[in-house]
Amino acid sequence: MEKFKKYLDAYDGSAGWDDIGPLFDDLFHDDLVVVTADSEMNKEQWAEMAQGLVARHATASGFEITTEGDGTMEYRLTLNVGDDDPIHMQAKATIVDGQIARVEPANPDAYSEMVDRAN
Repeated sequence: MEKFKKYLDAYDGSAGWDDIGPLFDDLFHDDLVVVTADSEMNKEQWAEMAQGLVARHATASGFEITTEGDGTMEYRLTLNVGDDDPIHMQAKATIVDGQIARVEPANPDAYSEMVDRAN
């Protein structure tokens, strides 16, 4: 999914929310649900988390995206936030109307760690 790659590319450590926010809104469905080990987050909560990552100059790298024919895609990426160890993430995303509507991580703890580091 090209929108997702463009969004991840924007996490280069120098972009601000003015740059990434429009990409976020275009990528994620209004009814977004992201599963973490601790909870399920909606689009507003996920946006707050993403803004925290941007403020901490997070970078995304090493992403691989595989689009499936059944309205899903799988992806892997590495997220770096500050001097902490990288977070290796893998998930399945459900696509609705060309946007990500649900994210189900292979390791929900990694997503909880990302949320923690965004604060």
